[in-house]
Amino acid sequence: MAANMVITAATARIKRLHHKTFPLISFLAAASVGVSGTVPVAAADLRLTPRIAVQQLYTSNAQTGNSTGDAVTTTTPGLLITAQNRLMDLSLDYSLQDNYYAVRDDNRLFHLADINGRFTLLRDLVFLDASLANSQQNISNSGQNGYDNLTLSGDTSNVLRYSIDPAVHYQFGNLADVELKYSTGGIQTERDDSESSRYLLSMKNGAAFNRLLWDLSFNSDRQDYQSDATVVLENVTGRFRYLLGRSLALVTSGGYDSNRYSSVSEVDGPLWNVGVEWNPSVRTSLLLLYGRRYFGTDLNVKATHRMRRLMLSIGYSIEPETTRNILTEQQVFSNTDPLGNIVTGLDAAVPGDISVGAPIQTNEVFIQKRLNLVLGVTLNHQRVMFEFTDTDREYEVSGRNETLRQAGLSWNIEFSRKTSTELSCRWIDSMTMSDLGEEYLISNGEIHYLLGENFLIKGGISYMIRNSSTPLSEYDEARVYAGFSKAF
Repeated sequence: MAANMVITAATARIKRLHHKTFPLISFLAAASVGVSGTVPVAAADLRLTPRIAVQQLYTSNAQTGNSTGDAVTTTTPGLLITAQNRLMDLSLDYSLQDNYYAVRDDNRLFHLADINGRFTLLRDLVFLDASLANSQQNISNSGQNGYDNLTLSGDTSNVLRYSIDPAVHYQFGNLADVELKYSTGGIQTERDDSESSRYLLSMKNGAAFNRLLWDLSFNSDRQDYQSDATVVLENVTGRFRYLLGRSLALVTSGGYDSNRYSSVSEVDGPLWNVGVEWNPSVRTSLLLLYGRRYFGTDLNVKATHRMRRLMLSIGYSIEPETTRNILTEQQVFSNTDPLGNIVTGLDAAVPGDISVGAPIQTNEVFIQKRLNLVLGVTLNHQRVMFEFTDTDREYEVSGRNETLRQAGLSWNIEFSRKTSTELSCRWIDSMTMSDLGEEYLISNGEIHYLLGENFLIKGGISYMIRNSSTPLSEYDEARVYAGFSKAF
């Protein structure tokens, strides 16, 4: 009853402050107060999980640069809706985050949404995928990056991403499966918008092929920018996988790239690669591919190994990318860990980290070289996770380079069934197109106490220091905070 009173007061305050924002807020707030459980609706399993989180934080520096401190009260009601039946698989995760800055007497309201649905329009033939995501992200790497939702930054913007993808799938007996898919979507920010339309035609082997596996595909991706010229990326590819035994296979592919985004350099040409795939067990896998594309060397390496107490993942890739695609990579909520494991419970409702070093959304295409290493170790009542990423971007039109290196270490200790703590450290180093270097060091210590079922109390301290090639951009920030979260 007390928790429901807190929710009612919090949602009423938000509605008074921002009654002209989203029409859905009233419905979601009402649902979070009085509705939970599993309800059979239209032969679907409908599950509604309302939640509330409240946090009080004191910071020595609330804004990027050397500014004054503040006391920030964050109130975040949320609702997770899932619905499933034979013709539908829908997930809607939404949070309304209100940040009140007492010293500045200022409010900032953020909508966090992650909606994904797959619908069967004609059984075994016509399908529709739809997604919508809304979160706060850095939309520039000019040096005013914020590292979470609470930092007041001129480079942080609301980013809305949506996509609608109808598809036709047809199976030719046990010989082949054919899919024709059309995808249309957009990205909207406070500075620039873009839209995309993509066609994908693919055919892959059916069950009649058990040693030589193959697939053929044609992909056309058109990206239209509000303030820049259109980018078109197209390729046709054939891939073949020949099984030498139960665990070893030869892999090769060939095709052609046909792109339109640069009048300076050659952006068309044949593509090929060859390599091996090794899967000795369900716990271990290795893929190694080497080849050539229009931009030069094409290299792809993926290796994973999982044991009862050890998890290791290594990946390296070289591929063309666009600036708008970077904005689609950030998680709205922290619902997967660096190894791809699904995070459940109240931890899955925490807003995802804001990516630092995101390029400005333009029609630039860059060749991205990316190395990623993740190591996880599980001991008795302890879990250690380490992640390192090294990214290099070679811009095709301007000819400039960007680098972004990140490393993170977290250590979770479980003292009892109800009490745990997590210590973490994060390092970020970036060099942007404007030769502006930024380095972040972020350390955090947090303790959790499970007061009851799905009722978590937490408190912590953190310290961040930013070094910059521009001395006026250097600053540090200390934080102390406490709060609770409750799911119903």
